Amino acid sequence: MNPIVIMAVVLLATLLSVLLIGAVSRKRWYVDETLPPALASARLYASEQDMRIRKPFLLVGRPDQIFRIGKRLILTDTKRRTVARAYYSDRVQLSLYRLLLERAANPWWWFLRGRLQVDPVGWLRCITTNGIKYVPVKLLEETVLVDLNARYQASQRDERYPSPAPDPGLCRGCQYQAECPHR
Repeated sequence: MNPIVIMAVVLLATLLSVLLIGAVSRKRWYVDETLPPALASARLYASEQDMRIRKPFLLVGRPDQIFRIGKRLILTDTKRRTVARAYYSDRVQLSLYRLLLERAANPWWWFLRGRLQVDPVGWLRCITTNGIKYVPVKLLEETVLVDLNARYQASQRDERYPSPAPDPGLCRGCQYQAECPHR
């Protein structure tokens, strides 16, 4: 038999097996992932895409995944946790990603600007010892993010001290206890 034909058959067989394994892996991922109903029909739109804006303040970020359902974009962020729950910091992070996505002038997004809407609820993908759980996170409005940024910038210039913790128990592990004006 002609060696070129043999090589072509081997190459074709290898290519088919790789494609089949990839299809099986993706199917298994969807089964193992246990996506919530809100994301079950979504398609991955972007993953680990760098974004940058200058207004309302300078911000650079890279959302883990952006899913798309119709004209809606849904943000997700992945965290390793002992318990599947979202903290306020997760809410702020996902909300900042929303601001980035709504305002970014990156080529992959710019031509779609105005046609797609970012969903007001993002998802935290928690990897726990009991498996993967998705936690819905209601995103903050832009005005709240602008205020948080202003408070942060003021604290960096020593114009304002950060607010004290609402629960004194939260101060126990703080490395700034000795210099805290609220103690």
